[in-house]
Amino acid sequence: MSKSSKKEVIEELKMEETPKITRSTKNKKRKIKKKFIISGICVLIFIILLISLGFVYSIKTKEMISNKADKYYKKMEVNKDFGKNKKLISYSKDVSSSIRYPFVGIKGIDNDILHDVKKIEKDYYKKYQSNKFVFNKFKYYLFVDYDAYYGVDDIVSVVYYANIVNNKNKLISENIYTSNYSLKEACKVKDNYIFVEGYTKNISNSLLNYYKDKKELSKNYKDFLKEDNKYHYALSKDGILIIMNKKGIYNKKGIEKITFKYDDFKNIINIDTTKNVKKIKKISRNEKLTDNKKIMYIKTKTNVYAKANKNSDVLLILEKGEVVEQLELGNIEFSKVNYNDKDYYVLFKYLSDKPVAKLGYTDVSDKIEIKNKAIL
Repeated sequence: MSKSSKKEVIEELKMEETPKITRSTKNKKRKIKKKFIISGICVLIFIILLISLGFVYSIKTKEMISNKADKYYKKMEVNKDFGKNKKLISYSKDVSSSIRYPFVGIKGIDNDILHDVKKIEKDYYKKYQSNKFVFNKFKYYLFVDYDAYYGVDDIVSVVYYANIVNNKNKLISENIYTSNYSLKEACKVKDNYIFVEGYTKNISNSLLNYYKDKKELSKNYKDFLKEDNKYHYALSKDGILIIMNKKGIYNKKGIEKITFKYDDFKNIINIDTTKNVKKIKKISRNEKLTDNKKIMYIKTKTNVYAKANKNSDVLLILEKGEVVEQLELGNIEFSKVNYNDKDYYVLFKYLSDKPVAKLGYTDVSDKIEIKNKAIL
């Protein structure tokens, strides 16, 4: 057979084998693809199962924490003049928490309450959480309940009792947090809104006088009472409520509550103690004041805006004591005021209906760029 004939035969054989190879390759590819699809579906089902199990675990765990907390709350004696109970439940690694707090319906106050609650939670996790993870078993629990008091003038008070318990139900730590809120200003207020400067010394002296004839006191109770961060206060209808840990007074566990009459502290209180808060009125956005023509005083140096918005132009900076005419409540934060025959907007929390010592004002209407360096 000639060389050319051999080549032709070889080529013909190759042509006959090619379809068989191509079909075999395609079949292999189909099988591989099928395996990938089946594997992908299996992985997807596995992921869905994990998510479902995680979701069920989360629900069951929170339910367990909630039930444990409810039993613990029953042991706590609390007063709730106002607010609807809300609960914040969380857990991480080997610690968990259940926090009760009040919902008022006033946006500014509710935001401040939630901020306070989250800070309590954050401080607890920072101190007690470890790097260990124990399935469905916690080393520590944080249980928080609260007192809510109608006070005087426009003040309401919330006292949080944050108790840390171990997994054997042994009390590890008792902590107290208090906050005071102005219904008029729809926000949390600082001590200087309620008391004059140096008020803590008066309270310490009153406490020392109260305990001087008591028995079974701790050796260091006087030093304890002289530290103003050891006691907390709330305003109630009956007077100023002082709340402390008994450990500092009697060297035993528990909470001590003492009520002093407002007349005992009339020289150090800024607010009107003759008017009791009867109920909380929910403030809605864009609600206008009943008395549109009302003289108000600037409580502290503040910006005066062109609109009811902190991002608007700052036209003036008014000093403490300046007098303005309040026209209406622009929204939950701002009041529309008239100053020197012009209308402006001022943050409501910096206005007072009581005279304040006057200092003066600064006109910055020709320096609008100051808005980026606003005080607030």
